[in-house]
Amino acid sequence: NTVLVDGGANIDCKPHHLLSFAVIGSVYAKRLLNINQPRVALLSIGQEEGKGNKLIQESYSLLRDSGLDFIGTIEGNDVLSERANVIVCDGIVGNILMKFYESLGHYIVRWLKGRLGSLPLAGSVKKLLDQMSSFTKMTKDESDGGGLLWGVN
Repeated sequence: NTVLVDGGANIDCKPHHLLSFAVIGSVYAKRLLNINQPRVALLSIGQEEGKGNKLIQESYSLLRDSGLDFIGTIEGNDVLSERANVIVCDGIVGNILMKFYESLGHYIVRWLKGRLGSLPLAGSVKKLLDQMSSFTKMTKDESDGGGLLWGVN
């Protein structure tokens, strides 16, 4: 139950854009994911206030004063931790994150096949790997048409 905004549509963002992304993501999380008070975070290189580039630093102040449930910045290792329901970043960072996530399932399955495929329980391992294919499908945008593109006429 995590929303990533922006996943690649806006590459030259200003702080007010990231604030708008946070508001849109929060509304989406409330209305479609049924999260009463979505926790919003900025994706950055550190959790301390003041870390990150100028965009992150200026956006931090806007989000802190926005009235949203802004929890501060998170790092890449927190993306899947469920600390935040709405993760805000510019389109470059968001797109890189999405593409990495898409590749992760395929990498894990390949790695497991290489290590577990020759074990005595190979039949059971094959069944497990077949089940994991649903994970790899979940991470590919072709299965659901890609991400949402809001605000386009």
